Amino acid sequence: MIRSTAMGRAWVALAALACLSREAMAECRPTAVPYGEPTLVRLLGERLVANGIATTATSGCPTARVRVEQRGEQIHVEVTDSFGRTGTREVHDVATAATIVESWTSQEIDEGSLPPETVTQVTPTTSSTWRHGIAAAFESSAGGDRSLWLGMAVSGCVRVGPACAGAIVRGTQDATAGTSGAAIDHDTKQFAALATVGLPLRLGGFVVTPGVGIGYGWLEITEHHHDAHGLPIEMPFPSHALLADVHVSAARPIGRHISLYLDLRGDTALTRTALPYGAASFVRASFGVRLGAE
Repeated sequence: MIRSTAMGRAWVALAALACLSREAMAECRPTAVPYGEPTLVRLLGERLVANGIATTATSGCPTARVRVEQRGEQIHVEVTDSFGRTGTREVHDVATAATIVESWTSQEIDEGSLPPETVTQVTPTTSSTWRHGIAAAFESSAGGDRSLWLGMAVSGCVRVGPACAGAIVRGTQDATAGTSGAAIDHDTKQFAALATVGLPLRLGGFVVTPGVGIGYGWLEITEHHHDAHGLPIEMPFPSHALLADVHVSAARPIGRHISLYLDLRGDTALTRTALPYGAASFVRASFGVRLGAE
């Protein structure tokens, strides 16, 4: 009889303990404590609190730890729950990182996994590309008259809504003008400044920007002759043009604010003052580096 009474009391104690445990768990809020780069920690913490996720650990409640750091143009997110399970993602903005953390803390998932990939993937969009930037590049061009040109180009843009408005300035010189194959010994130089507008799109690890441009072009052909006495004479033929181009550029981050930069363009003179000869249209390729801010 005494043994039966003792066992009954033990079952009552276990039931009470289980009840208290359930009540304690019911009081626990989804909790995630971010750490890492201070700016990202602050922004992620604000997002989580706004979404109802606590960012301070409570004794006896499960807590996820979230490490965030900038890696190039992406944010690295590593979530470790109270059972020691870990998952990582590379995302493009703090809002997406907050969605991952919220899913982790708010739903039951398989061990060692994160929510489905569709939650964290960002399709090509302009929402997470650069705000502004400038690029310097070596440029090689082929003229419509089969001439080959070498030079430099500097371009830049600033985000205006979904588009990127900017400009490009270039200076090039005909590398084939002084060869023995030229009909007349001459030098040819070109300068151009165009206003541009593009639509930045993120494709994988690249930011690809198709766009168009319009602006001013100056080209000068300087012929070299000799007079009857054998003295050298230079005859310049300058030309002014209204240029239009179509282009596509691609940038690949190699650091937080620096990217490798490739640009392909085709441009033509819509109208220009007279020249004895010389290319009116060009296909251009340039390669360089780009500095920009997210």
